[in-house]
Amino acid sequence: MWQFAEVVRGLADGCAALGVPVTGGNVSFYNSTEAMAIYPTPIVGVLGVLDDVALFSESAARAVVAMRAGTELRVRELCEATGVPYTAIGTTGGDALPVGDLFDVRLDELRAVHEAALPVAFER
Repeated sequence: MWQFAEVVRGLADGCAALGVPVTGGNVSFYNSTEAMAIYPTPIVGVLGVLDDVALFSESAARAVVAMRAGTELRVRELCEATGVPYTAIGTTGGDALPVGDLFDVRLDELRAVHEAALPVAFER
């Protein structure tokens, strides 16, 4: 339990230092592989805004960063300086959401799917 308490304390200290509120999380105390126990590994969901940059994450390994146009270089440099991998996946603006040069999704289609999600879920 000491490891778990220290991990939670470290997460709390980090979130407090960055001013990033925790919006959710999960931990399992029953992890094991073969006959070896695995220490509990808390996962937190966070949402924060740091100087025109919004962070969204529910994973220990990655985050989606939304930023205002013109801040990309500053964020990329920060990631490089701290050894954090950085991959641009798309931009917003206009009437479509382009995801790199892979595909575009029209915003009206995204809105329709988003607004229909809960009503469809409650029909079941």
